[in-house]
Amino acid sequence: MRRLAPNPPGRLDLQEDLTRRLLAARPVYAPLARPDEAVAEALRAPVVLRSYGPTTADKQAPERAAA
Repeated sequence: MRRLAPNPPGRLDLQEDLTRRLLAARPVYAPLARPDEAVAEALRAPVVLRSYGPTTADKQAPERAAA
């Protein structure tokens, strides 16, 4: 996963190129041993709730470490 730098203002040719690349992009699927850790790393934020189904009973908050 890479971050995209913004284009300089007024460079519509660069915006057009980016749009063309994004429209042609396809996902690459790979199994993850710890998806919550991959998401936390990609977003640079902790995962505080996990969902394993459609109802509120299917949600899990991680165990807090003892202080």
